[in-house]
Amino acid sequence: MNIVWYRRDLRVNDHLPLSMAAKYGEVLPLYIIEPRLWQGGILSARHLAFVLESLEELSNRLAGLGGRLYVTLGNPEEVFKKLRQEYGATRVFFYKTREMADFPFFDNPEKSDIQFEPTLPYTFESRNIPSKAKWLKMMEGEDEIAPPKLASPGRLPPWLSDTLGKFRSYHDGGELIPAGQPGGERNAEETLQSFLKGRYEKYGRSEDGILKASNYSSRLSPYLSWGNLSLKTVVKKSLGELREARTAEQQKAMTLFLDRLYSRFIACETCCYEMDGLPSSKGIAWNSVEEERIRMGRTGIPIIDAAILSLRKTGWLPSSLRAVLTIFLCIGLRLDKQMVKEFLGSLLLDYDPCILTREVEKCASLSGRNLSGYFHPVRSGKKLDREGVFIKRHIPELNSLSAKYVHEPWSYPGFYTLGYPVPLKDPESIYKAIKLTAADSGNKSNKNVTNPVGNWEQIVMDLSEE
Repeated sequence: MNIVWYRRDLRVNDHLPLSMAAKYGEVLPLYIIEPRLWQGGILSARHLAFVLESLEELSNRLAGLGGRLYVTLGNPEEVFKKLRQEYGATRVFFYKTREMADFPFFDNPEKSDIQFEPTLPYTFESRNIPSKAKWLKMMEGEDEIAPPKLASPGRLPPWLSDTLGKFRSYHDGGELIPAGQPGGERNAEETLQSFLKGRYEKYGRSEDGILKASNYSSRLSPYLSWGNLSLKTVVKKSLGELREARTAEQQKAMTLFLDRLYSRFIACETCCYEMDGLPSSKGIAWNSVEEERIRMGRTGIPIIDAAILSLRKTGWLPSSLRAVLTIFLCIGLRLDKQMVKEFLGSLLLDYDPCILTREVEKCASLSGRNLSGYFHPVRSGKKLDREGVFIKRHIPELNSLSAKYVHEPWSYPGFYTLGYPVPLKDPESIYKAIKLTAADSGNKSNKNVTNPVGNWEQIVMDLSEE
């Protein structure tokens, strides 16, 4: 039996393992809901909802190819052993990622009696990183892989399910998103299409405020993180738009977008950067009062609270707000970095462990030169949301305040009538702590960090902006 093991590659288009498996005969497309990932970890109910929406679409598309998607719950090693007992000779086709290091049975495939067929997304060794120009040329030269016709197995074990209903309540931790992006390959394609046919022209603009950031961003990050689209597909279509760009503004915007796709490639698909040279220290655990105020967006600092409330509601933030929030949590409150990763990761719909780890590490060390504008939580708010429109949308208690007070409501004469909390920590003391960390980071700055390609501190803060 030829099994296609789906994980963060929930699509049929440009899917090499699916194409390879189809050449050997009957194909069993499989998604395994792994308890080790979904119970007690970072992934939450909002991620499961997105994945199930993606699997629904994937199931429909596989049916159109003659196949059928099957889902089961369990440990991958045990699932594959059971399939081996059911079918005899078994091949497992899948995209290899760094997470595969967590599966010890890959180290001894001869003992598992299963033939594993890992596929790398790209045709070069990760230690031999191409420049951006070479990478774009390589991506443009590779063909997208068309979905193959599939032959379905004649018999199936009863513990495999071809419906998703019983899995919808599997994860009840965390919050669902009332206004988030829906999962699925079709939604991903439509989002890419709308971006390339007009929205990209204002990509990267910040002067219009953070409320419009979602319109100017591609909003492709969750679809790339969960594999509803391949990076190759997005790059090739973007290059096509760049060739057809009529104005300097269009060329600049699309070039910036391609820069950020290259940044994502560097972070997700290679081992280019080692973080060992960054300043490192273990933060403190938050107490129950702090935790409740942070999780509920009641820290008493408007831009921070608005960012948290927006993230809870939509599952997305522009990179500027991610930086402000991460620096505030890691350095302003001196929280343990792992706790910050878990908190942000549980809310970010586009959560990718590699990208989030690098974002938090760089913000926590303040080793990026472009982070200085995010040091002061109040000044950052004034810079990003001058009139307080974003803040007022998410914090109704501040609706009546003018721009003079909305970022510093504690200075408003009638502050105690607003019903808004006092700051969890004095903003000026937060700023001083961040400045001290920045100075220390500057003294130790990246002396031991391997950075063979480009400007890593710029790369980190660009990752979430696609």
